[in-house]
Amino acid sequence: MWYSSLIIFLFSLISIIAFPESESRTAYNKEYQHIDVRGNKTQNFVHLQCKANIKLNGVSYEADENVFLDFTIRNYGEEVIRVFPTLGKNETYQLVITDEDDNVIPLKEKVKIDKVENFLHSVRYNTYPSNKKKKNKKKVKLKRMTENMVGDYVKELIIHQGESFIRRLNLKDTYELKPNNKYYIIGYFYPNFVENKSVFIKTENRLVFSIKERKDERKLQQAKKINSVAFKGIQPEEVVHLFLSAEIQKNWGNYNKYINFPEYILGYDQYAVEYSKSSPHIKEMIIEEFKHYLAESRAGKLIYYKIIAAETISPTLAKVKVNVERQLNKMPSRYEYQYILKKDNPEDSLWKISNLVVRVKR
Repeated sequence: MWYSSLIIFLFSLISIIAFPESESRTAYNKEYQHIDVRGNKTQNFVHLQCKANIKLNGVSYEADENVFLDFTIRNYGEEVIRVFPTLGKNETYQLVITDEDDNVIPLKEKVKIDKVENFLHSVRYNTYPSNKKKKNKKKVKLKRMTENMVGDYVKELIIHQGESFIRRLNLKDTYELKPNNKYYIIGYFYPNFVENKSVFIKTENRLVFSIKERKDERKLQQAKKINSVAFKGIQPEEVVHLFLSAEIQKNWGNYNKYINFPEYILGYDQYAVEYSKSSPHIKEMIIEEFKHYLAESRAGKLIYYKIIAAETISPTLAKVKVNVERQLNKMPSRYEYQYILKKDNPEDSLWKISNLVVRVKR
């Protein structure tokens, strides 16, 4: 009997020595709850010591050019952090892109299955150490490069102190970016998108870039614009400007080509009656005499003019008002001219002056 009592006593003594009290055990667990069996801390410090930034390789892109964006996550703290990025688009790395009107740019349609399979084989995640010496940077990068294993949709990445994790995205593959627009980008990084979508890091910076048309398209548009202007010809006020400039320069050849003489001559009584009664051959002679009369500038030398209004009444009729100042015998006179311009055909490129109404200004 005494043997059994001795055995019970020894077991009790060993249990007291080997196992501490429950309170001590609880305190011990609280103090070391983030340390695993190897002595490594397991608490995730992403939200405390990580910062996110985005970077573009330019600010202006053509319509057929790829827009690559580098999404960088850097560990600024002392503890090792763990992130769990996914291969899905717009999951771990989410971007909000808006245009100048603050409209959110929509995502493209889902990528086809075969494209996703190729994507799973090609994507790589690289960690870059904080070593600033360029000589050793490539060597360390190759040692620490981690490749995806085919079939793993979610990866676990460990980022040490001072290391950066960079993910390159092609915005053209994901978003509907149209030319002739300016866009604004801000990013959000989800460390564990699959298990916790409420935790994310907002990028510290915001980027701006623009999309313009391709060079060949711009050249085509410019050519169309030039052809359109050439087809339309010069405007009525431009004709009047060239007409009066030719008078000031006494360039009567240019001056006469802007006049529709068969109609313009009818505004001068001393020529109108004779011209209307004459034969075609005589009319040509009268017009030549009328040209010499206009070149004499009997109303005085033109010293100033200003076009004040222009109105296109129809495709073949227009009016232009001009303030004019002339000088005769060193005495200035001011007038308001109203030119009537016509076209024989709406498709003609050149307007011609058909009539002139003069009003004296005091």
